[in-house]
Amino acid sequence: MLTVACVNRTSTSPEAIQTLAQRLGLPGPLQPAVEPSHYARHVLGRWLILQVLQDLQVPVTVADIRTSLYGRPYIPAAPAFSLSHSHDLIICAALRHGPVGIDIEHLRPLAWPAYQQAFSQQEWGAVVTAACPSEALLHRWTQKESVLKADGRGLQLPLSSVALHGLQATIGEEPQPWHLLPLAWQGYTVCVSTRVPVQTVRFKDLVV
Repeated sequence: MLTVACVNRTSTSPEAIQTLAQRLGLPGPLQPAVEPSHYARHVLGRWLILQVLQDLQVPVTVADIRTSLYGRPYIPAAPAFSLSHSHDLIICAALRHGPVGIDIEHLRPLAWPAYQQAFSQQEWGAVVTAACPSEALLHRWTQKESVLKADGRGLQLPLSSVALHGLQATIGEEPQPWHLLPLAWQGYTVCVSTRVPVQTVRFKDLVV
């Protein structure tokens, strides 16, 4: 089963963020110049990780979270999880068996011609002929980035290395496909990538 949980950063007051940080054993902002929204995302992200793993009945604490060489948070011997944020939303996915990657983007106008290098000729053709090229681009962007997150290397690899094939994707010459699960979220585009198709999804819209 795949668990996906999200929280709206703006629904949580600065005081609630500080209280939550203390409850989780997280330090306050290390520098006075740290943007409050960045600190809130950090605290809420750690909290979401614990929530999705709790849903899988995995007892962990923030102290168990490590960071990979590629900057991805993980917990040794725990199920895979993936974290993403855009605009006001922070989202996390966890899967009991196998790797998982999730990406979210706020739907917004873009100077979309500047992103052509991230897409193949066929993919770009679908973008430029869409009724709304910005949205078409963001849908495909989340698909590609969710694959790179599931792979574990993230944006250490270029988005152009991911080839989209409907609801599957491959990285470079690697033959094994990733399975794509686009999710509907008002005002956002979200995609989850896994090695095997997901049969059951549990959604949690959380409030601190």
